[in-house]
Amino acid sequence: MKRTLITLYRALSLALCLFGLGIQLGLFSGVWNPGTLIFFTIQSNIVCAIVWVLLLARPKLSPIWHGLAAQGILLTMVVYHFLLAGGSFSMSAFTGSLYGFGNLLVHYIVPTMMIVDFLFLSDAKPLSRLAPVIWALFPLAYLVFALIHGASGRPIYAGASTSYPYFFIDPGAAGLTENPQGFGGVALYVLLISLAYVAAGYAMRGVCLLAHRRKAA
Repeated sequence: MKRTLITLYRALSLALCLFGLGIQLGLFSGVWNPGTLIFFTIQSNIVCAIVWVLLLARPKLSPIWHGLAAQGILLTMVVYHFLLAGGSFSMSAFTGSLYGFGNLLVHYIVPTMMIVDFLFLSDAKPLSRLAPVIWALFPLAYLVFALIHGASGRPIYAGASTSYPYFFIDPGAAGLTENPQGFGGVALYVLLISLAYVAAGYAMRGVCLLAHRRKAA
């Protein structure tokens, strides 16, 4: 019975994740919006979808991959909530209630469901001490990609005024100390986010270990 409920939870999570991605990509509005693929939000949601597919096929998936998805999507939720929500940030030129619901899905609902899945529903063995450092390679690779795209000068989507997907990695945007922030300001943002990311990874690892110990008791 427990296994059936976990399977249903993951199937629902996957469906919501795919629905949110479909909205953001314009599949339900009839206008394909591939520009959203540049955002870490979309890429981390795609990783979550892949991991849920793998978990449905193989519940004992390596905790490295499961944790990478959970940690990556946690970054999506935290950065959006504290740095982007409430401002002028948008991943698309489109607006409307459906797009708003898709925004809620990819930034809050899917992250919460993946984090709960990893911390409390995983069957995998406990994580190594280096796991949070390995997870950090995902956003690091994205950072390199985003900076290269930003330097290219190509708009992030049709009608956008910038080639950088996020203001905190845009040297020309206002930063913590200066306007424009320059690459020094970008480096400061990256350093602070990186430290918080790795610290959160170790906290997540600790919670995961406690959950496994309770299961084994």
